[in-house]
Amino acid sequence: MASAAEQPAGGRQDLIWAGRFLIRLSFWQGEIDHVTTSSEPGIHADRTFGGDRDHRDPDCAVAAGRAQAREAARRTTCRDHLHNLALALHNYHDAQGLFPYSTLNDCALSSGSAAPNNLLNTNPNIHCLNKRGWVDVLPYMDQGPLHNAADHSQAFGSYNPSGGPASFMSDPFPNGNARIVSTLIPLFICPSDDGDPYYKGCSPTVPHYPISMQACQNGLFGAKTSYDMSVLRYSSSQALWTQHNRLIRRLFGAHSDSRLKDVYDGHSNSVMLVHGTLDVRNGVANTWGYTKWVGNGIDLGAGVTNNAAENPVVDTSPPSASPTLYGPEGINFWWCCPWWTGNQDQVFGRTRNWGAPGSQHAGGCFVALADGSV
Repeated sequence: MASAAEQPAGGRQDLIWAGRFLIRLSFWQGEIDHVTTSSEPGIHADRTFGGDRDHRDPDCAVAAGRAQAREAARRTTCRDHLHNLALALHNYHDAQGLFPYSTLNDCALSSGSAAPNNLLNTNPNIHCLNKRGWVDVLPYMDQGPLHNAADHSQAFGSYNPSGGPASFMSDPFPNGNARIVSTLIPLFICPSDDGDPYYKGCSPTVPHYPISMQACQNGLFGAKTSYDMSVLRYSSSQALWTQHNRLIRRLFGAHSDSRLKDVYDGHSNSVMLVHGTLDVRNGVANTWGYTKWVGNGIDLGAGVTNNAAENPVVDTSPPSASPTLYGPEGINFWWCCPWWTGNQDQVFGRTRNWGAPGSQHAGGCFVALADGSV
């Protein structure tokens, strides 16, 4: 979990707490049966499944072996994707002197200092962009032509529940940006995830998630990503990244301008990118190019109950019939819904909430650290 500079040794305490949180929750849920460490920089965890393996039919054993080999290849590809995205962010940092923001002028925000209508107090020229930082990273991902085709002065998404003076200059469909953010980029997709790589909802009564009504009505759907920037999870309210408590601040956020020198817990100890699932039960998963109501980054700390994200407390209680929205959770937490008051069920491969860590790999999910390791 990335934190920022100019802090005392308490930052290390936060890092230790984060590690304990992940291991405790994963162990309770049965997601990790054992944890192994590696001399390779980064984090390594795997799971051993029980069962009678000595008396299987030989043909079944061969089929199982082939399936395991295919999944091993997919896991390797997934790691490579995360590593290449981390390298792209580092190349951006080398060229620009800082990392990109996670979100910019996100009019899905109706409150908080990052809401564009509140930013008007300091910049009268603010208008809605609903833009993700990945758009600016495209040239460092061998996607230069896609970046150059975008109109960076215009909106990339259309959700604006508050209206107000910080309005859109134009809809993403006529301004051409809908074609950019509806482009599926293979590097963003985990090969083991069988979820829908697009958000295809197009109901006028649910305008929270499409690129725009015009876009989806013309067959342009929001392209998702399996991997996203490490952020503090939010929906309709968020503070500017610079105003977050530095003991818990992630590497990215709204209008963030973090630098490698800000990572005081050490580059090999701080999370840069987190794996998520393409489909979620509550909300919508992450889209790489435009902001919407939810799904604008992934929070490795999802599942922590706290007060205004300032006083983290680990919640290890089992799932209840009426859980709170944010906890208890952890990596690969499938329990959810119907709909917070009834009996919950599990759907493998779909985390309960938006912005939560998870994958369809056995044992948890990958993260990329600030040093680029996975």
